[in-house]
Formats: sequence, C-alpha cells, structure tokens
Amino acid sequence: MSEYHEPTGELDDETRDAHRALTSVKEEFEAADWYQQRLQSCKDPDLKRILTHNRDEEFEHASMLVEWLRRNRPEFAERLAKVAFTDRTLGVELDAEKPANGAGSKGPPRGESGRGLGIGSLKAVGS
Repeated sequence: MSEYHEPTGELDDETRDAHRALTSVKEEFEAADWYQQRLQSCKDPDLKRILTHNRDEEFEHASMLVEWLRRNRPEFAERLAKVAFTDRTLGVELDAEKPANGAGSKGPPRGESGRGLGIGSLKAVGS
C-alpha cells in the first residue's frame, strides 16, 4: 500500500524525493528509539555497547537526512534556522514573534466565503 496521499503521477520528482527523505528520517528515528529501549533493558555489557553504537548510527543517518531536507526544502531551512543550534525557548514563543498586525503574514486559511475557520483566537484574553 502506498504512503502517498495524492496520485503519484501528479507529483513532481522534487516532491517524491522529499517524501523519500521524510519517510526515511521517520524510519531512522524509529530505529534509534528501538535501540534505545533495547539497550536500557539489556544486561550484557558487550551487547549494550553494540546497541549503543547502532542507536548512534541511526541518529547519524537521521542527521544526514535532516541536512538534505535543509538544503533542498527552503521552507524547512527557514524554520530550522530559527530553532536549531540556538538557546531559544522552544514552543509557541516562536510564533509570538510574528508582527501583531499580521504584516508579512498571509493570515489564517480562508474558505470560499472569505472568512477564517471560525474558531476565534487561540490566545487567551488578557494574555
């Protein structure tokens, strides 16, 4: 069964390559998680060293894929630059840096009626 959500014939090579990279990075992180769980439960020191090595190799593979995405997906590179290798607080604080008047922003997604999604502001009143 395909992991594509659109007919593959309608997708260009760039989109299909990005899908390959994104799928691969998910698999690398999943494998790293499996190795981490196994080494935490392992009692044999030699096996534990092997499992640690294998986990770290999966992180290396994932890192290479993240770098490929950074080099090939400008929208990813832009967001990564705001977060990676900084001391900034992670989370919604990054969104708070957007101009309050919406300048430079496309705003919320709009339906055919031209209105927003109708969910109102997600920011608490008085925040």
